[in-house]
Amino acid sequence: MTGNDAKGSWRRIILRAVLLTCVSAAVGLAVNVGHVVKYFRGEYRLVFAEAAASEDPPLITLPEAADLFAVGRAVFIDARTPEEYEAGHIAGAKNVPLYDPGSDMIWESLAVSQEADVVVYCSGDLCQDSLILARRISRLGWRNLRVYVGGWAEWNAAGLPVEWGR
Repeated sequence: MTGNDAKGSWRRIILRAVLLTCVSAAVGLAVNVGHVVKYFRGEYRLVFAEAAASEDPPLITLPEAADLFAVGRAVFIDARTPEEYEAGHIAGAKNVPLYDPGSDMIWESLAVSQEADVVVYCSGDLCQDSLILARRISRLGWRNLRVYVGGWAEWNAAGLPVEWGR
């Protein structure tokens, strides 16, 4: 093998490595585009920068949420988008989409008493929107808040009462 052949071989190897790296980065970005969008919207910063504080609303499980629902003691608030809400939600839940610029006005328009028990939920146990919305509602003065961590996915899978549409 001559010197020029060796140089050409190394150039091809380096070119292939660079090409493989670029393709891998593009595939990784395509697979994780949802997380990238959430990162740039600030969702992760809001959740992880605010470590669970003692003033955070308590997290509740399916049995606790179902009990509150069964006795009619709580107002259920869905923090998901209007499209997700319309596709299905806990029966009687009100939609206050976290990332709607007017979500505070939507919340205020519901005229929920500050003494009412309020259960906030979102898509499921990996979704943090309900905790973020509950924190925001708490800052507005409501104290009887709970965050249902299982969310819509768990509630629906359990066969509990649901509704569709607005």
